Amino acid sequence: MLIKGPPYFRSRLFNSIRIRLVPKLLAGKKGVRIVDLKKISKWIVVIGAANWGLIGLFNFNLVTFLLGSWPILVTVVYVLVGAAGFWAVYNKLTKPSKK
Repeated sequence: MLIKGPPYFRSRLFNSIRIRLVPKLLAGKKGVRIVDLKKISKWIVVIGAANWGLIGLFNFNLVTFLLGSWPILVTVVYVLVGAAGFWAVYNKLTKPSKK
């Protein structure tokens, strides 16, 4: 079954990647590990920073451009970027300092 949405979301390649790779990336034998959460949150923060850089420099919102037909999904992406940012700050503040 294919996903409804923009043409690149309806492709069989996108669906095969989504079905095969995403569970392997997110879940190990014991579920989602903290190391995986750190990597995922780091990349979400990088994507969010790139989006805000594009907004500041060129007044171009990449998230709205890609997901504009799904406003709920745009909101979910912004919430994930915010949560990943807070997670990154929390990790930075609670990380033991080297002396």
